[in-house]
Amino acid sequence: MPKILNNPKENILNAVRQELKDRGTDGFNIRDVAVISGVAVGTIYNYFGKKDGLIRAVAQDDWAKQKALIEQSLSTEQSFGEKATAIFQGLKQYLDQDSPIVFVEELTTARENYEALLSEANSLVEKAAPAGAKEANLHALAGAILFAANQKEAVDSALIAHFAEAAIAE
Repeated sequence: MPKILNNPKENILNAVRQELKDRGTDGFNIRDVAVISGVAVGTIYNYFGKKDGLIRAVAQDDWAKQKALIEQSLSTEQSFGEKATAIFQGLKQYLDQDSPIVFVEELTTARENYEALLSEANSLVEKAAPAGAKEANLHALAGAILFAANQKEAVDSALIAHFAEAAIAE
């Protein structure tokens, strides 16, 4: 009788996260993921394809969870500066974790991955912006937020809020 697992995809993704943390992208293999997650190797291939598909699935899952947290913080009554700060903090948290940053299957370069994340940042800033804000200013703000979130040194959140308020000023 076949073994029935609860949430096999989530078990696999959690195993991949652990393997990425322990061994890095080049060091882990699908057999080890299968053992850790308690599924057959063939099941992993059926769900995710090759190793790159596993890494991509973890990155997409991690981003979806982080983006949901960011969007939840944008639903409260705050100034645009506070919302921009929440976007910055969410992006910073995502970039500081151990998750690989890969959004689209065809992406192969760091620049393409950065551009995909910039597109996500633009989308979040546009959602948070008040009506009538200039699109060019919002895109510049999204770029500044992503750049700041990608820095290893601490960035003052008040600076992000200041940039946000300046972006919507007439």
